[in-house]
Amino acid sequence: MSKVFSIIEMSGDCFSVPDLFMSGNPSKDDIEVTDEFTQLVKSGETHITACTASYLHGEGESEPASGDEIEFFSQNFEQLNKNDEIYFLSSSR
Repeated sequence: MSKVFSIIEMSGDCFSVPDLFMSGNPSKDDIEVTDEFTQLVKSGETHITACTASYLHGEGESEPASGDEIEFFSQNFEQLNKNDEIYFLSSSR
């Protein structure tokens, strides 16, 4: 079974937040309810940009990564990428 996850980069005109790892390929609505998005809104940002890059890990039928898997991917992304163990799927802005 392969796992799908995404990395979201969010920033405003003055502030940004650390990259956010999310399960699957999140929608705009999914991103807007995160603590990171709320943090930018509360900081006074009026124009927020979110860039999403989605990845696949493993082989076979795909499903969204679980919470534990998201934690693993966030802690090991660089090594997995270096070893060609993850595959870029798509990006959006």
